[in-house]
Amino acid sequence: MRRMDGIHMGMKMGMMGEVDYSKSKLLKESPSFYAKRNCWYGASFPSPADIKGRETVGVDRILWGNDYPHYEGCYPYSRENMRLAFCDVDPREVRMMLGENAAKLYGFDLEALRPAAERLGITQDLVSVPLDEIPADSACPTFQRERYLRQSAQAR
Repeated sequence: MRRMDGIHMGMKMGMMGEVDYSKSKLLKESPSFYAKRNCWYGASFPSPADIKGRETVGVDRILWGNDYPHYEGCYPYSRENMRLAFCDVDPREVRMMLGENAAKLYGFDLEALRPAAERLGITQDLVSVPLDEIPADSACPTFQRERYLRQSAQAR
């Protein structure tokens, strides 16, 4: 979005490289304005870096997912992905990204879903515990990247 906004800004100034936009009809607002107003983002197996950038798209527009049943998803290690991605995030924002945003978007009744959510046991206490060990048998890119980063840090 920062890149799109940068291009839009250059276009508003009249030129982008050799292309003259001085006579072009341009968007009134920046691309990020429209994206924040009109888009929702399915964050399948997000990394800590993905979640750190949550304000770029708006924390109220992110829907967590595990990409089940695809092999690159984090299932059956969904809880571990949540711990990796959300352990340092404000609990209110975690609740939004893990369920409240989806409920708002799709019109889910959170009170009707509460018993199922309680059975699953995804709590703030669980999510706030940093993930010590990356699942060794997971093909999830987020876990692979985190394993690589940790091994690289140890090698230094």
